[in-house]
Amino acid sequence: MTRARIKYDVRTDKYEATETNATLVPEITEGSKQLFIELAEDAGNWSGSPLFGANVGGDDVSRGHLTHLKKLGLVTTYVDEDDPSGSRFRRDAWVIFTDLGVRYAEELGIDYLRDEIC
Repeated sequence: MTRARIKYDVRTDKYEATETNATLVPEITEGSKQLFIELAEDAGNWSGSPLFGANVGGDDVSRGHLTHLKKLGLVTTYVDEDDPSGSRFRRDAWVIFTDLGVRYAEELGIDYLRDEIC
């Protein structure tokens, strides 16, 4: 994502705009970024906390990307160990976006997460 950075030069009394590729999470891999986007887009179907493995993810590769997202501090997960329903989703995790995750989603143009989880 390209951003403009504005700098004021007091000597010339002018503003100068420069482009930067600054991001909140510069070390995210492309695969983890794609999973994050898919989860964020699916969050509206789950009141802000998508069920990993239902509509998005669930395979071994995406589980690795989910671990990466957790290590970056973008999401946490919750597994209901006492779910008596016998659901096929029983061992899958609910994804909860952290404040950093919400801000990163906004940086990516996904701006409804804050409304979903508040």
